[in-house]
Amino acid sequence: GIQLVAIGICGEYIARIYREVKRRPVYVVQQQVGGCVSAAGDAVLRGAGGEMVRFDDHTPFTYGKSGFENPFFIAYAPGVLLVK
Repeated sequence: GIQLVAIGICGEYIARIYREVKRRPVYVVQQQVGGCVSAAGDAVLRGAGGEMVRFDDHTPFTYGKSGFENPFFIAYAPGVLLVK
């Protein structure tokens, strides 16, 4: 009886770790691209509930800058906690 309870507790612990790991973003976009390409990706991401932020200070990603290059950015899914 005690062994089954211990196995159940271990299983619950492993399941919680698995769920937490699955909430991580699949990848971090860290490449400078033209505004048109990143704006299209940003629109799709926001439509799905995600966000794009600047890589350096995690402020919201904006458009309308001079030139065509964007700063490095992070695209992440809803519910993901970003830490510096």
